[in-house]
Amino acid sequence: FPRSGNSFLRKFLEQCTGIATGSTMHLHTSTSLQVAGLKGEYIVDDRAWIVKTHHPVQMQLNLGFQTGKVVCCVRHPLDSFVSLANFINTMSHSASAEWDYPRDYPQWWDWMVRWAADSWAHYYEVLLKHCTKEGKAHIYFTRYEDLVNNARPELEGIMRYILDLESL
Repeated sequence: FPRSGNSFLRKFLEQCTGIATGSTMHLHTSTSLQVAGLKGEYIVDDRAWIVKTHHPVQMQLNLGFQTGKVVCCVRHPLDSFVSLANFINTMSHSASAEWDYPRDYPQWWDWMVRWAADSWAHYYEVLLKHCTKEGKAHIYFTRYEDLVNNARPELEGIMRYILDLESL
């Protein structure tokens, strides 16, 4: 789900492996990620080992691709919703708005949380349906909070999953 730490995880994986990750996001919507060093924007072919997508959320001009494995970075929904609100209001992956949403804009914040919660629920419903019920891909979950607090075991788990290894 957007703002759950997927770009953060991409940066970690690139730093650990030295291999560029790709993305389905169109170049016009991912300039800030390119500036931050993620060079594989709008690349989903074999030039990228790992490809970021917000599937099943689709935006116009996103690239499609097939995969057999999914790494899903999850984050506490309320933190994700605040991060999404900050992104919408600052157009920055790292900046925060100078106001308190619930206090300063209670009607907008109520709408935002309801919209984001509905979107979040639909996102995971479709993702889990595709990966479990329909068997389109295997899925591995990692938590953003765990990556921030103790990245090594999370990254080792991801790499074991990706490489089909019991141990690194």
